[in-house]
Amino acid sequence: MFEPQQKYDIAVLGDLSKREVRPTKNFHEWLKMWQTAKTLGELLGLLHEGFEVSLTASTYGEPDYDDIDRLIFYFLVADGHFLLRSNSPLDPPKFRIGYDKNGNEVVRSEGEIRQIVAQKAFKMLVQNFFKGAETRKVIEYRRDDSFGSFWNKTIQSERIFNAILGFFSIHQRRYADDFEIPNLPRQRERTHHEQIAFDFLMNFVELIWEWRDPEVQSWRKEEEIAEQKKRTAEIRKRVDEAKPWTIEVMEILGQLDILRKYIPTLDKASLAKLKEIAMRRKIHDYRHPVEKTRLVASLDEARFVGSRAAWLISEYELVKREGNRLEEIRSAQREIEEANERIRMLEAQKKT
Repeated sequence: MFEPQQKYDIAVLGDLSKREVRPTKNFHEWLKMWQTAKTLGELLGLLHEGFEVSLTASTYGEPDYDDIDRLIFYFLVADGHFLLRSNSPLDPPKFRIGYDKNGNEVVRSEGEIRQIVAQKAFKMLVQNFFKGAETRKVIEYRRDDSFGSFWNKTIQSERIFNAILGFFSIHQRRYADDFEIPNLPRQRERTHHEQIAFDFLMNFVELIWEWRDPEVQSWRKEEEIAEQKKRTAEIRKRVDEAKPWTIEVMEILGQLDILRKYIPTLDKASLAKLKEIAMRRKIHDYRHPVEKTRLVASLDEARFVGSRAAWLISEYELVKREGNRLEEIRSAQREIEEANERIRMLEAQKKT
């Protein structure tokens, strides 16, 4: 038989003076709480405090965590914060989560509720990681021959590096030929948090291109020098392999001109990526003198329709060609000067 539930005494429940309240012991306990949480409020509350929780074990046998573990967790939860919501008939609105300012009932589907959780995780990442970076641009640090501890760590830690690349991964748009970064939309004006993430990403992209291998410290022991060289080679490989990704990111976000200052350092993989992007352009029958809209057939056609990637390839070829020509002229001039100097020395010897 149905029995009405008793109404809670608001005055008693709202009085914190006699209530036992303790902080979450550590991240291990926090993860346990996350594992069992079921309501939207519980998940949002946990995400709000997650960056403030201790990472060290509180009892014997309890595992330790580090700040990278926590970052990776937030990256995973935030993944899909913009596109996670489903409008499918299979995911109809069925949960009432409250009322709007006009008193209208707010109803959400399971997918939309998951998106609210992902959006909260994204905002916490912005406040505690993307915004937590040194505010000076990477290029300004480079002038001082230093990047600062934060930016150094994003490159030197393989786990953070891969987490960033994973979060800002690139996918082909559904029902379209072009590509997008699902976690950083470009179709509309960015929100405040998205702009901070955008600024971080552009800094990270420049960091990859600005990165220089540290000098080997000759005063160290041989085994330490060998270890440093091994570590440097690993980081260099990671950085170079990420360069095509950075080019795709710059193309998607309309920032490809950043690459102009790095033209002389473009490698084969980067040039191949630029060509791939250029050859994705279309030449349209309603705009260009062709019978039917089609993909461009050459880099010249790509340049004709305004492909920035194709023009960057031309700029690279020009820089290399003219650089080689001028170097040959300089080498020839040096040879002439050296020959003239030898002649002067021989003539001086004859006079003596």
